[in-house]
Amino acid sequence: MIFVLGVVIMVWSPGTAQEIFPSRPITIVLPTNPGGSQDLSSRIVASQLENELGVSVVILNKPGGGQVVGAEYVRQLKPDGYTLLGMSTQLVTVTILDPKCPVKMDDFDPICLTAIQSNVVIASSKSPLKTIKEVIDFAKKNPGKLSYGSSGIGSTGHFWGELLKQSIGIDLTHVPFNGDAGIVTASVGGHIDLGFPTIPGARALVKGGTLRALVVSLERSPDFPEIPTIAEIGYPQASYKSWLAYLAPKGIPKPVIEKLSTAFEKALNHPSVKEKLSQVGLTPAYMDAKQLREFMNKETEELKKVAQKAGMGVKY
Repeated sequence: MIFVLGVVIMVWSPGTAQEIFPSRPITIVLPTNPGGSQDLSSRIVASQLENELGVSVVILNKPGGGQVVGAEYVRQLKPDGYTLLGMSTQLVTVTILDPKCPVKMDDFDPICLTAIQSNVVIASSKSPLKTIKEVIDFAKKNPGKLSYGSSGIGSTGHFWGELLKQSIGIDLTHVPFNGDAGIVTASVGGHIDLGFPTIPGARALVKGGTLRALVVSLERSPDFPEIPTIAEIGYPQASYKSWLAYLAPKGIPKPVIEKLSTAFEKALNHPSVKEKLSQVGLTPAYMDAKQLREFMNKETEELKKVAQKAGMGVKY
């Protein structure tokens, strides 16, 4: 009697027998610290991914160097699908700004895009600037007098700040911090006039009334739905998004890419995953490997233009 157990993916390794993929745990390396939106989203997705793939999915945090440390670690591993890199827009921006960056985006094969998120402009609740229009009016009359904080040079907040300056025609002074926590603390203390953190990074203090949210970069947030987008106040060219995706060391077999990408898609479509991602300020946004490659190429070119115009980049 013959039993048909289903379709499996067989991966050939020289000198070994064929192997069913996946047959052992998969590790997702995150080049960020625990607790941030990227870490939370990966853990949310990984819990459902285990159900789709039938193996454990382990999260390993390797922060440092603007995501370069974790990326360099993954780049050197065997392209067998058992170790993936969870990355965000910041890894792309680091490779743009640093000509000596040890990793390039071409070192990896895309698996899929999973989510996008908005940044938000915040100010202390004690600030006399109560709306983004007041900020723009003041900045136009007082070039360079307002400061804005980002989570670091090359961060999404830094790029959005420069895009905002270029699109609107205002001059703001950039102050880099180490993560959203630094922006929030400095904003509360009035050490900077404006902050450009991610929505998850500012949610608690905005809801508590200590900080004031002025505008969001892409789409209205369920956390503070009354806050307009930058497009809604008349500057669609200043819209900005950060995104989260998964890559693998270059050379991963195509059937394995397809297996992983499909499993991610199913996980993202699960109602509990959608709800949990929304709770941490993320919008599920699936793209398969081919779509992600095209998307990343386009995003890279657009970010390069912003960086070149702003004079951003590591000088040696």
